Amino acid sequence: MSDLRSRLAHADPELRPHVLPLVASTGHTAGWTQGVFDRAEIEGVLSPVSDAVRGARARLQAMLGENEQMSRTYAMAGMEYREEQKAARETRAMLVEALRKLDTVKVARTAAWENLPEGWTDESVQSFWDSLTGDVKHKITKCMKQMEGHVTDTGAFCGGLASQVGYRAASGPRDATSMRRAAIRVAHEDPSVRAGILARLPR
Repeated sequence: MSDLRSRLAHADPELRPHVLPLVASTGHTAGWTQGVFDRAEIEGVLSPVSDAVRGARARLQAMLGENEQMSRTYAMAGMEYREEQKAARETRAMLVEALRKLDTVKVARTAAWENLPEGWTDESVQSFWDSLTGDVKHKITKCMKQMEGHVTDTGAFCGGLASQVGYRAASGPRDATSMRRAAIRVAHEDPSVRAGILARLPR
């Protein structure tokens, strides 16, 4: 058997300080000195080191895997948060712009309503609206055709009629669409409700 000091320690000077304590702890110092270790003794000395290295490597790999998974999770969460914030800002901007346009339309319709053609009364307005057939959209279209030449802005005037006269409470059960329209009308008419809607929008 070749000299183990040459095979183990002399081959790598940095290994010697680590091997000697292990040799001493096994009680084989004499064997080390004489270079008469057999294979089983060598494996017995180095086995704890190999086990420790394998355990440390496994733990390190597990930690790296967990860290990588956490990094991916944080990245995805951050991306989702940014997307949600962007969507919230866009939604708020759209709703604010919609309310602004509705306010503009309401002002125009109110002005048209306050400037009725000569001779028109509340009763005649009601009768005129009732004479139009179809749903609100069709009534507005027919109103615009009939009022050409009688009012300056037929769209604003007929829209005003629809707002003031056309939307009356239905006698039957109200479906989700009619309830939603009613809520929108209330919000348009009551500034405090509109302010409440804006206050609840995501910022």
